[in-house]
Amino acid sequence: MDWIEEFLSITDQIRSPYSFRLWTAIGTIAATLERRVWTTTDSTEPLRPNLYTILVGAPASGKGQSISVGRRLLGNVNELRLAPDNPTKRTFLNALQKAAQSGMNGFLPHCAMMVLVPELAVLISKYEKDFVADLTHIYDNPEKYTAPRQTSDDVDIERPTLNLLAGTTPDQLGDTIPDSAWGQGFTSRIIFIYGTAVKTRRDVFTKREEINTDQLLGCLNDWHKNLHGPFDWEEPAQQAWDIWFNDEEMAPVPEYSRLTNYLGRRNEHVMKLAMISAVSAGNGLTVTLSDFRRAQKWLFDAETTMPDVFKAMMQKNDTQLLQDLYHHMYARYNSLKNDKRLAIREVEMWQFLEDKVPTERIKNLMDAAVKIGYFRLNTFDGGYIPNAKDFRGNQINV
Repeated sequence: MDWIEEFLSITDQIRSPYSFRLWTAIGTIAATLERRVWTTTDSTEPLRPNLYTILVGAPASGKGQSISVGRRLLGNVNELRLAPDNPTKRTFLNALQKAAQSGMNGFLPHCAMMVLVPELAVLISKYEKDFVADLTHIYDNPEKYTAPRQTSDDVDIERPTLNLLAGTTPDQLGDTIPDSAWGQGFTSRIIFIYGTAVKTRRDVFTKREEINTDQLLGCLNDWHKNLHGPFDWEEPAQQAWDIWFNDEEMAPVPEYSRLTNYLGRRNEHVMKLAMISAVSAGNGLTVTLSDFRRAQKWLFDAETTMPDVFKAMMQKNDTQLLQDLYHHMYARYNSLKNDKRLAIREVEMWQFLEDKVPTERIKNLMDAAVKIGYFRLNTFDGGYIPNAKDFRGNQINV
């Protein structure tokens, strides 16, 4: 059994998009592995498979439903600690300090905790720089983390490890993380997963079958108890990683401006995901070429929609977007002499909108621009022609 594929299969009935369910499964395994496993690289510290993942979608898009399945599983893994739901910096670090786990078979004791919150604002109600700095530092799995205090005992955490899986809306994300923070270390460590609501026919009065997670939970408990030590990367997997990193320069590289600082961690993300894939596939502590390729696909697919996270954060309402589209195209159209004017091509409309809204909204906006009278379709050779008046005969101000 491949654990992640089984998770996706049994959660197919819940109203949550595939991307949210996939990354909930990935994050659930990462939380189970804690600090117990690693890959040895040319870095001074081993690379461990912990992840910070944020699911981003409109309200009622299925973030909470997916995360709740992960919470149900992890809440029943023996000795695995979940973070408090609405912590202050002090209560959060106290909880991590108390999440101490004893060593086994020569494995050193550590403090590990999983943060599972359907709403990111519950964890970070406002952008507290000190708290965010804590989360940033702990992500890197230091040997020790200390936080001196003036009014209570100092925090002294041995070998802390954190995993984070949170949900948020684009508007909430924009309110929680200020523009200045996108060039800092915290956001560069996060994998943002964009998703849209699942639109299927519903029979709301038919009781949904209970999801049976017993087999999944059994695997998690087994891994948490028995998996510890370094991963062995098979030679084909090592060679493929070396080619991608050195010769191919980690192509395809996302070009969206807000992902600039994220780019430097893509190689680490793929390594972490390959370790998680190996465990899910039943390969134990051996990473195969198949695991590396699957890790790449997971990350590349996520990166394809990451720009939609930021577009959705910044988007204007539909009325303003349509007015901006019309004004821009009307000015372009009327800048030419009458005998030189050509209908505006669909690709031009698309290019104007693609940097402002998520891709799936563009066609609906173009159709709306025609329906409300900003443009008419050119039936002769295709394209769009801006109207001076709408269909009700009202002058359109430009």
